Amino acid sequence: MSIDTILQMHLLQSGVLWYLLKSLFAYDFTLEEAGVEAIEETNKQILVNNFAKMSVFAFKCLCGDGATLPKNDVIRTSLASLLLPYGAKMVRILYKIIVIVNSKETV
Repeated sequence: MSIDTILQMHLLQSGVLWYLLKSLFAYDFTLEEAGVEAIEETNKQILVNNFAKMSVFAFKCLCGDGATLPKNDVIRTSLASLLLPYGAKMVRILYKIIVIVNSKETV
């Protein structure tokens, strides 16, 4: 997504975190857990779920992994403030965070 710290900061300043967070709260984990079969072209929730998964991947890219992407402590701190430290650490486990955010599961 962003291989340069300056680009990461421009994305942050443009408000990309809010748009990505908004998609996380629209994720419906029960759709996949229930094993409902649906066609992606006709089921809007499947599209919303796929966008939420891509948003988590975008968060991971924005935060950086240190190997291929530069770490960005400003974005990591922002996510820790918005998602609480536990949720921010869970971004490393791509899909677990969207289940936690949208369920009544206690941590």
